[in-house]
Amino acid sequence: MISIGDVPVVPETFPDGTQKIDLQLEVMYREITENKTVYITWLYESDKELFSLYCISKNIREHFPQLQQALMMPYIPNARFDRVKYSNECFTLKYFAQIINSLGFVRVIVTDPHSDVSTALIDHVEVIRGASYITQTCNKVLKAEPSRNLVIYFPDSGSLKRYSEFVSDDYPIVYGIKNRDWKTGEILGIEIHGDTDKLDENTAILMIDDICSKGGTFYYGSKELNKYGCKDMYLYVTHCENTILDGELLKEDSLFKKVFTTRSIFTKEHEKVEVLDL
Repeated sequence: MISIGDVPVVPETFPDGTQKIDLQLEVMYREITENKTVYITWLYESDKELFSLYCISKNIREHFPQLQQALMMPYIPNARFDRVKYSNECFTLKYFAQIINSLGFVRVIVTDPHSDVSTALIDHVEVIRGASYITQTCNKVLKAEPSRNLVIYFPDSGSLKRYSEFVSDDYPIVYGIKNRDWKTGEILGIEIHGDTDKLDENTAILMIDDICSKGGTFYYGSKELNKYGCKDMYLYVTHCENTILDGELLKEDSLFKKVFTTRSIFTKEHEKVEVLDL
């Protein structure tokens, strides 16, 4: 979904699939009077929106050349494809960044990007890290589990490196090392390392990472932690894909009591998912 200021832009779709886009001109007049910068927010749902964004930005530039434009894009599309291995692969993140850069935004504000490569490729980028969301989530879990000891679990060395500085020293930390079949990508097993002596039946686990698809990594991690007696699992991810609804995490027999995320890409509703404000 794309918004100008706080007004959503909802294109009409013709039978051939093309779009008719009407802009809320009163928003631009207000910004000219008050700020001289118009903020466009893009909460990613599909690549089709990239063309909408391109048209919206170009139209504003043509009709209001005196207005600066800033883009709030919490989730960076294509950030997972931050390198190419073979010459026949398209470096989609690079080309996506080139399109964004061509629109001349004075600020591009992103949240907890999956790859540093993406922020290196985008001009005038500003990064909001996940620290405040993690603090919020820790407080929510402590409130929900006042009689349990909170232990932080990072599913791999990448999340450990990325987020450990945002976690209070009061909380023990454990982390996983995944054993994969590198041909299929299948997770064969997970080894738990760190403060494993703090794990028992009186432990509440908070897993932390940047992104979740179906949640297999977290699901298998919970199974391994359960061997230590842990039964109450919580998850924080900045970006949660709607495909989490197709995985095992949210099923009734899952050990997960709640998933915390932002509205960067999650557009559905589920009783076990709590959306934090961006």
